[in-house]
Amino acid sequence: KDFRYTFKGCKSLTSIDLSNFKTEHATHMSGLFSGCESITSLDISKLVTNNVIYMDSMFSNCYSLENLDFSSFVTSKVQSMDSMFESCPSLKRLDLSHFRTNDLVSFKSMFKNSSSLESIDLGYFDTSRIEDFSCIFDGCIKLKDPAISNFNTKNGKEFSYMFRNCQSLIMLNLTNFDTSSGINFFG
Repeated sequence: KDFRYTFKGCKSLTSIDLSNFKTEHATHMSGLFSGCESITSLDISKLVTNNVIYMDSMFSNCYSLENLDFSSFVTSKVQSMDSMFESCPSLKRLDLSHFRTNDLVSFKSMFKNSSSLESIDLGYFDTSRIEDFSCIFDGCIKLKDPAISNFNTKNGKEFSYMFRNCQSLIMLNLTNFDTSSGINFFG
């Protein structure tokens, strides 16, 4: 059930064969590949994530990681995606359209310092239970349009540093943002 930090800090690892990795009962995948600095791609299509609750820092500090295919990922039970892609400076695009986030309660710093990330569509994300939106895109210096116009922010309290250092933003539609419960907007 617990796969937390299984490959954490494997800095020289360049490939992982996950074809026989049995994860159907897994609930924890926090930090699973965190710090795998040399990996450029991962075939995660065989990972069974139906029961996973925690995906915090799952790919954080994967400095060379260029692409990921999430088409087979099931995320309907995931509650936390904090820092999931933090400091992944080689990722340019992420297709998370298959993500279902109805149980998600936390995703702060999810893309923080992913400095090459150019586009991301989070229009499918259910954010109605999220309280902390802080640092989500902090340091995403090439991000042009995060496509977050459908975000439900009615329960949002923390919004600090949400777009800090987003130097390339050309479109930001916040017309549906309800920040009436917000207590921190600094940064």
